[in-house]
Formats: sequence, structure tokens, C-alpha cells
Amino acid sequence: RDHDAVRWLDPATRAVLATVAVPRPLGVAVAADGDVLVLSGTTVQRVAFAGRAVTTLATGLVAPWRIAADPAGG
Repeated sequence: RDHDAVRWLDPATRAVLATVAVPRPLGVAVAADGDVLVLSGTTVQRVAFAGRAVTTLATGLVAPWRIAADPAGG
């Protein structure tokens, strides 16, 4: 089983809708637009469901242990 990934599931059927590889995901938050913010090692990445694009938002964080998204999208 691959644990180095973010998966979107259909809430009714639990079928996997999409999978994006993300190394060592330590924390996950869902942004207001539905994208997923992932804490991976010392990096924060935004994973977009549409297009399965991965964007690095921050690197070199020192001992990160939690991630959260602003529900207002700010």
C-alpha cells in the first residue's frame, strides 16, 4: 500500500477519484477552494484536485508539526 500520496475519495462509494504522489505527508488541511495543503517533511505543498498539480508554497521549515487552512481563503 502506497502511503506517500494524497487521495480524493467519493464520499458515497469510497471509490478513489484521484491520487497524487506526495512524499512523507505529515499533515493535511483542506483549503476553501477544495485544494489540499500538505505538510511534507519541511515543505508545504498545495495539491489541486483539478489537473492534479502540486505547487510548493514553503520550504526549509524548522520542525513543522501542524498545518491549517484559513476557511475564508485568505
